[in-house]
Amino acid sequence: MADSKVTSTELHSSANDPSTLNFAPGLSPTDLQRRHAAIVLDMFQAKGTMAKLRDNFSEDAVYEDLFASCKTREEVGGQLLHLPTICTSATTNSHLITSLNPITTTSGSGRSVPTTEIAIKVDHTFVFKAPLPVSARSITMNTTLLVYSDEQEGKIVRLQDRPMEQIPENALLSWIRRGNAVGVPKVIPLPKDEKEDAEKVLKQQR
Repeated sequence: MADSKVTSTELHSSANDPSTLNFAPGLSPTDLQRRHAAIVLDMFQAKGTMAKLRDNFSEDAVYEDLFASCKTREEVGGQLLHLPTICTSATTNSHLITSLNPITTTSGSGRSVPTTEIAIKVDHTFVFKAPLPVSARSITMNTTLLVYSDEQEGKIVRLQDRPMEQIPENALLSWIRRGNAVGVPKVIPLPKDEKEDAEKVLKQQR
């Protein structure tokens, strides 16, 4: 029988153990970099919580993929915290953190922030809650997640999901991205507090 209670510790802690992540030989990650990589894997495995988002992403965090462009933490949550709403499962088949590179990036509010770019190669399978035959509901993606970790603030400033070499740029895609990022949280509101966060975990992740 599933546990009927979600503790505050569970809401804030990563489901992936930061100490057991796979790093390429020669890399020496900090504890913060390990934690940020683990939290991002949580998010893509539909194990995200609002507590994890607030603990680990800056208020003006950026998230970009082929169809979304988010420039606030709330918009990022609108994309990543609702995976359990549309997926029956989200599984990381394999991952490897291939590089840790110092780089200055730009936040959603236009701040210039010195960060470490954490590159995570991921093989991931999503099974969607779609009115389709079972064989058509699943998709496996090979992608690189770029996590921009700010050691000074202790937050993720930017997250990019790059299944292709470049995230395409054109006027129509920009319009779709912005509508997607702003619209989802309004249709399905984000948890306002730990009580709502825990209720969401019980309903969607147990």
